[in-house]
Amino acid sequence: MSVQISIYKKSAFISKVKIEKKNYVSIKLRFDKQLKMVTQMNKTCKAAFFRIFNIRRIRKFLSSDTVQTLVNTFVTSRLDYCNSILFGLPNTELQKLQRQQYTAARLICNTNNFDHIIPTLVKLHWLLVKYRVHFKNLLITFKTIHGLALKYLSELLTRKKICNYNLRSTSEILLQPRTKTLRTLGDRSSCTGTLEQPSECS
Repeated sequence: MSVQISIYKKSAFISKVKIEKKNYVSIKLRFDKQLKMVTQMNKTCKAAFFRIFNIRRIRKFLSSDTVQTLVNTFVTSRLDYCNSILFGLPNTELQKLQRQQYTAARLICNTNNFDHIIPTLVKLHWLLVKYRVHFKNLLITFKTIHGLALKYLSELLTRKKICNYNLRSTSEILLQPRTKTLRTLGDRSSCTGTLEQPSECS
């Protein structure tokens, strides 16, 4: 995958992992030099902790449904915002967001810090942060393949043509690899990568 981000003379090329600025902010996302999203996750955790702290101060005056509404509005919405870009990060980095989710779940159900958290997440029908990222990517991919996503996303994928032979892969949904040769930086900036699939009728 290769994406070009530029502002005047300061640019960031994900393909080259070259970022001249210390941090680049785009649609409220912060990209660092190593593209580890450390700055983004730290900012998200800081904002989530601030909201959780304020909700906890008035927790005794609110019902569980009201607390859940507030948490979903101010906390989980931040954890889920553009979380698909966190795919592939190590679990040690995602644990920062995971701890905020644990705290939010305990706040809603008013459970003790020493109680096991998994039953609480099951009760709330919440996925772990790692699996929320996987779910977001799978949902975007499903919508893109079936033409339910935005047009510019749907144009990036091409369904593989149905083979005339009766193969096991005939009933499967496969993507046609892109054959365009990457020659210029302009091509690299607009390319989203190639999905390697078996050759047709193989």
